[in-house]
Amino acid sequence: MIGVSFEAVIAICLLITFLVCFILSRFKKVKHNTILKVFFCITYLFLICLFLFKPYIFNGIGKVPSEVSIMNLSLKPFKTISTYLSDKNYIYALGNIIIIVPLFPLGYFSLKKYLSYKSCFFILIIFVFLIEPIQLLINLITQYPNKVVDIDDFVLNLVGYIVGFILTIIGSKIILKLHKNINLEKYHYETCNFSISFSDNPVICDISDKGMFLFNKFKAISKALFFSPYSMPSSLS
Repeated sequence: MIGVSFEAVIAICLLITFLVCFILSRFKKVKHNTILKVFFCITYLFLICLFLFKPYIFNGIGKVPSEVSIMNLSLKPFKTISTYLSDKNYIYALGNIIIIVPLFPLGYFSLKKYLSYKSCFFILIIFVFLIEPIQLLINLITQYPNKVVDIDDFVLNLVGYIVGFILTIIGSKIILKLHKNINLEKYHYETCNFSISFSDNPVICDISDKGMFLFNKFKAISKALFFSPYSMPSSLS
């Protein structure tokens, strides 16, 4: 199969993104973040197809030796991984992990409006389980051992999926915390940007720690004097 350059991959993905967004725009307004999501998802799927499912030889091209099985199975656990480690060939091992890491983050942030965290996890992990069977199917269709259907590849892919899942959880918590801090600072700025006069000494409330300390002290003194600067007690109204 003819190799595909990086520029060709980007061009194809941009073209598909344009077509998908054009179709979506016929039904609703397409936002900028939606365009980015579509582009990243299409690019990732394209890379998945190139690295995991691209056949090297099609049916009718090349002859398979009789001692070589078209199915090309390797079902002994950790045999390939131990070979990678003993030969210090870490690229292939890490490659099987890294290629799957973006699967859950991209899938979840694209589908979170339609699927829960749990549903997204189980749907996407089904794809991880199907990678090796799809490679076996490609071998049978092309009648050539294009891919090694290896149990260790599945293990490495599963590790990559779990890593992506954990990174998504950590990233979501960080984003949520930052979002809350931004909203809190905005709330303090909008509600505390004023001055209060008490005993001829102005107390300025701002978002700084010193300002908030003075403001809280003022509230405590007000409560001690049975007076609230925000609402009159029912006994005095």
